[in-house]
Amino acid sequence: MSISVCILTRNEAATVGRAVTSVRGVADEILVADTASTDDTADAAAAAGATDVSQFQWEDDFSAGRNYLIGRAKGDWILWLDAKEQMTPASIAPLRIAVAKPEVFGWFVSVK
Repeated sequence: MSISVCILTRNEAATVGRAVTSVRGVADEILVADTASTDDTADAAAAAGATDVSQFQWEDDFSAGRNYLIGRAKGDWILWLDAKEQMTPASIAPLRIAVAKPEVFGWFVSVK
């Protein structure tokens, strides 16, 4: 089963690279949609290894941005990540186990 990581951003050049790097070992694709940042967010995401960086016209509607990214995702699973979040290395193995089981339909994480 493939995993698409989706990250919606705005002015997060300082953090998006860490977010992208944290999921490179588990993601089949990392999609970042930038919502008209005035900093180097899109470049930072690409430099960190995001496989698809696009621009999304923000109209104060988070669900529209989320749906835009989900519509672009090709994976069987979608992992939603904020640009200020990072997946811990200890979380990667349990995620891989969960997505490999046909009876599993979701995976919950603890945010610290």
